[in-house]
Parts: sequence; structure tokens; C-alpha cells
Amino acid sequence: MIIQWSPNLATWVRTRIKTCLFVVNSLLLVGGALLLGVCWRVFTQFDAMRYSSLGLVNINSIVLIRVGFVFCAFLAIFIAALGCVVACKESCGFVQLHLALLALLLMAHLSAVSLAAASASRYRTIDDSKLSLKSIRDQYGLFSRNSTADGDVTAAVDTFQAEFTCCGWSGRVGSRNIFLETPWFRRQGSGNSATHKLFYYPESCCNPAVDREKLSKCTLAENELLARRIGYMHPADCIDLFIEACHTGFRTATGVSVMLMTFQLICLVFDSIAINAFYSLDNRVYDKGQFV
Repeated sequence: MIIQWSPNLATWVRTRIKTCLFVVNSLLLVGGALLLGVCWRVFTQFDAMRYSSLGLVNINSIVLIRVGFVFCAFLAIFIAALGCVVACKESCGFVQLHLALLALLLMAHLSAVSLAAASASRYRTIDDSKLSLKSIRDQYGLFSRNSTADGDVTAAVDTFQAEFTCCGWSGRVGSRNIFLETPWFRRQGSGNSATHKLFYYPESCCNPAVDREKLSKCTLAENELLARRIGYMHPADCIDLFIEACHTGFRTATGVSVMLMTFQLICLVFDSIAINAFYSLDNRVYDKGQFV
């Protein structure tokens, strides 16, 4: 087959293909940097691993998702930089290498997105019946000299409640008070004073702006909803915030990854076009206005 291309047209085709490859790979480079920034922002703003002692999430899956997204971000940056070099080289071999790496990146992204989507859907509809709160019930307020696990649970609960201004781990505001089932509450009842009042909620549940004189309106609150509404107690339930934080992180990273995969598919298309065009131009001899 004779391709009726003039030398000027051949030069024009090469230039346009190089420009398209450079632009698309530049977008992929920016997308990879954006995904890396999102991973850093999301996973440092809410570090679920800090609260691993609570037993609320599968830490292995969290770690796997994080490593997957970070790996995809670095790989995207590397492949995009290589693509910019490929655009200047006009070599079929380099384009084929770039194409293979893009396919690898696409598979890695699909795996990370699938795992994140599965985890996000699991957390989106979670409730108390699907969540194990055994570590909080059994270990909150219990300190053992032989184990740091009990203290870790207590510290994790208090830190989370103070940091995220929430109280309770029932899964919904106004339901049962889980602190009444913990060693923290039972230990109060072991005192000898008959006039001693039992705290229903720890101080980490209370609004730090409340005066010490009024702190009992939180720790001794018999009407949880009223204490929350007036402002003595943190307004939200911690499970709600915990699940929302996990879900938001997965959703954000997944959204950026889907955008990156779009750029990758465009790169794959242009790489395929470039391979065919460069091969055609490099392996056909121009003779009297025709490639033969």
C-alpha cells in the first residue's frame, strides 16, 4: 500500500503526535503529584492506625490501601516523566516500553480503587451490630502492669473524643451508653463511700469550654440528648465521625485515581497511534512524493 504523504505532512504528523504525547503525559504527571498530595493530606489528617487498639477497622486493609495509592502515585509520576522523554525521542521502542508501563499502572490503579471502593461501601452502611466494640467494653479504664494494651485503648478513646469533639461509641446519638459497660464505670462502684456519685461519662466527652463547676452536668448527665444540645457534652457520636472520616478518605483518593486512569487511557490511545505512525514513517522509503 502506498501512503500519499509529502515530507511536510510527515513532519506535521510527527510534530502533532509528539505534542499530544507531551501534553497528555504532563497531565498525568500533575495527576500523579495531586494523588500523592491527596494521600498525604487525607491519611495524615485522619490516621486510623493511631486508633488500631480500638479494633474498629481492619488495619491490614487500611495499610494495603495506603501503600497501593502511594505506589500508584509514584509510578504515575515516573511513567509521566518517561512519557515526556518518549515524546522527544520519536522511538517505537521507547513508546512500546511506555505503553507496557501504562498498562501496569492501570492494573495497579484498578486494584487500589476496587479495594478502596469495597472498604468505603462497607463503612458507609456500618452500624453497631457490624462493629466490634469489645476492646472498648473490656479495656476502657482498665490499666494493667503486665500489658500496655489496656492503657492504649483508654488513651485512644480519650484522644479521639477530645480531638474530634465527639462522645460515645454506640453508632447513634441517644442510644445506650457504652461507658456503663466498661471497667472504668465498674471501678467507680467499688468505692466505700455511700455518697459517692458515679460518673456516667468520662471528662473527654465534655466540652472543654465548660467551667469546672459545671463539668458534672456532662459527666453526671442522665439526659444525654439534653447535655449535648445545651453544649455540656460533645454533640456527635464518635462512631459516626470515625466511619465518615474513613469513607471520606477512601472516596477522595478514589476520585483522584479515576481521573488519573482517564489520563492513562488517553495516553494508551496516543501511544498506540504513535507506534503505528513512527513505524510507518521510519520503515517506509520516501521516493518521488510517496512512501513505498
